[in-house]
Formats: sequence, structure tokens, C-alpha cells
Amino acid sequence: MKVKVRAQDRNGAFFEVEGEGITARCFCHETEHLDGHLFTEHTDRLYDNEELDRLLEAEAAKESQER
Repeated sequence: MKVKVRAQDRNGAFFEVEGEGITARCFCHETEHLDGHLFTEHTDRLYDNEELDRLLEAEAAKESQER
């Protein structure tokens, strides 16, 4: 939910920046790339477009029934 990143600018000067929510998540995501990690390491499979469309339609139908 919250992260503090210590980094260097293009001149080698260190700086720190903090982020919360989606910004914190983006910092963590990009830091993983620097460590050589990819998104696919966090999932056991990826859906193709048709599978994703079906899942999203089912979720939307479920939400409309709950209202």
C-alpha cells in the first residue's frame, strides 16, 4: 500500500520518493524489472482474449444480479 524508493538520477545523485496505492504498486513492478523479473512469474497461466471476454461477461452478469 505504501513504498519508499531510493534511487539515483542520471548524474548519480541519490534521491528518495514515496508512493501510495497504484503509485506504490508501479514502483514495485518497475523495480522487479530491474531485478530481471517479469509479470508472468506471478501467475500460473495467461488468458487469451476470448477467455478473458467470457470471464469479464460472467463477472458483469454476476454484479448486475447482485444489484
